[in-house]
Amino acid sequence: MGAVEKGLVLLSRDEILRTDDFKTSEVYVEAWKGYVRLRELSGKERSEYERYSQEIFEKNQGDYSEAITKLIIQCAVDENNQPLFFEQDMERLQEKSSGVLMQLFQEACRLNKLGAEAVEELEKNYETTPDEPSVLS
Repeated sequence: MGAVEKGLVLLSRDEILRTDDFKTSEVYVEAWKGYVRLRELSGKERSEYERYSQEIFEKNQGDYSEAITKLIIQCAVDENNQPLFFEQDMERLQEKSSGVLMQLFQEACRLNKLGAEAVEELEKNYETTPDEPSVLS
């Protein structure tokens, strides 16, 4: 028995391609006294981020701030769902509170269903002990 026989409505190619299917999430950032909207990545953007983050991990060997900040740059959008930050904002964003960056990063990971193992690895390597320098320095 096919989908139509079961009473299911099948979407057309055009219906699928014109649908805005990106989820968003508004995150309240106490330190900034306001909300930041994060948007789900497209399939292409996610692949690009995964490739980029793998290169960063191999190159920087322990400094994950670029990969964390890159995901925030890719996901943060304004009220019209247009990019809030750009690549040239990377360095200035890395100077923001590590707690805020991790809050936004964790929500971006949840929204994009990034693997728990990858997220845990980033979080583990991102945290510092009092004797270690911050990865944001």
